[in-house]
Amino acid sequence: MFVLFFTQIINAQDTIPISKQNVLDEVTVYGEKRENKVQKTATPITVIDEKKIKSSFIQSLNDISGFAPNLYVSNAGSPTLNFISLRGIFQFSATSSLVGVSVDDVPMLNAYSMSSQIENIERIEILRGPQSTLYGGNAFGGIIAITTKKPTNVFHTFAEVGIGNYNLLRTKAGASGAIIKDKLFAGASLYHNGLEGIYYNTTLNGNYDKTQNTGGNIFLKYVGNNGFSLRLTSRIEYNNLKGIFPYVNTKEGAFDPSYTNTANGSSIEKRMLFTNSLLAKYETEKHIFSSVSGYTFLNDKYDDYDVDFTKYDWFKFTQNDPINTFTQEFKIATKNQDKLRYVMGLYGFLDDHYNTETRTFIGEDAVALGSNYASAPFSTGNQSTRKEYGLAVYTNINYALTDKLDVIAGLRLDYSWREMVLKGDFIKEPFPPMMNPEKNFSGKDVAISPRLGFAYKLKDDFLLFANYS
Repeated sequence: MFVLFFTQIINAQDTIPISKQNVLDEVTVYGEKRENKVQKTATPITVIDEKKIKSSFIQSLNDISGFAPNLYVSNAGSPTLNFISLRGIFQFSATSSLVGVSVDDVPMLNAYSMSSQIENIERIEILRGPQSTLYGGNAFGGIIAITTKKPTNVFHTFAEVGIGNYNLLRTKAGASGAIIKDKLFAGASLYHNGLEGIYYNTTLNGNYDKTQNTGGNIFLKYVGNNGFSLRLTSRIEYNNLKGIFPYVNTKEGAFDPSYTNTANGSSIEKRMLFTNSLLAKYETEKHIFSSVSGYTFLNDKYDDYDVDFTKYDWFKFTQNDPINTFTQEFKIATKNQDKLRYVMGLYGFLDDHYNTETRTFIGEDAVALGSNYASAPFSTGNQSTRKEYGLAVYTNINYALTDKLDVIAGLRLDYSWREMVLKGDFIKEPFPPMMNPEKNFSGKDVAISPRLGFAYKLKDDFLLFANYS
């Protein structure tokens, strides 16, 4: 891959004494919902900073596989769908996750709403092991906390072009800086990525896959008097994909180095992802009060998706699943100068799948599969609305028993309630549709997530700890 960089920074540079150039900076992390030094955080944590992101060409979430012990991220055949395994905890559902992902303190509640691209990122923190006390049940395996770059008084612009095999094209550009020095900051960036021709389809006689990803983000920050600040972040991503899930249905096909498949459908996915967060923060000498409001809109459409992966007209699938997600968190956290350090908060969410439509088409070749498909071709469809509400209260406390020994305790109480209305149909032309009766489902969950631990400081940069959660 060839990459071309254009960068401009306007800033007065300070001279760094040679004696200090080899000293590693302390890394500040926020994954435990309060500022702390990584050497003083009593949780297994891996930090991927901006320099590492750039030098390792991390372009998407699945590029971070292997950066932390027992971390594996797979897109499972479509760049918009991320399955994450951490410490042996793996999700098998696209609509929920056992390894949480948050972007600028806003949680991504399902595998489809996680951004497929990593752009304009300042830091990625990977907290390994159960983080349910702070993040709830979707952090049973751990949490991946992503923080985007923030503008400063320094005006900065960048542009980047990358090309590679299979018509790979990656472009991005952006600018950030201060509108009013020390008061009002703004930033924006855009990107476009394209790739095609890895897989060849012998049924359609042409390249099977083609991906086009376009997006960008804007950032505004206002710093007021007396410790008050506001931060608005908006990100948009559009994915236009052909040839998703290029699977084969035999062992021999899976190991065939020619990368061919025989699907008789184009397997198209078009996805729009729009995420927003508004952070209001007030700092005093000893505390930080914050409110984080999040809104995510996701619309994921599948069309002509071949789900039998053969040249035969057996099964195809379409889906349209628009989702509105609202989250709100109020939090208070202490700063690090006291023996007693804590974070506590109140969190709520609404996940609204307000008009999900799926349809499976049984093609004329399916007659050969048995009596269940004797009337092929026909189609079956489902239409549903689904809502989930949740409310949680949590606290996590560190208390210094001595200068070297801390005791850690935490507790989270989660309540969630969900409802779904489902109806279906059977269509066999030229006959009128047959409608299934409407069904209603509902359920609720209550979860208690405790934590107890100890941390012992052997040296200033050496912490020994044990946690139960």
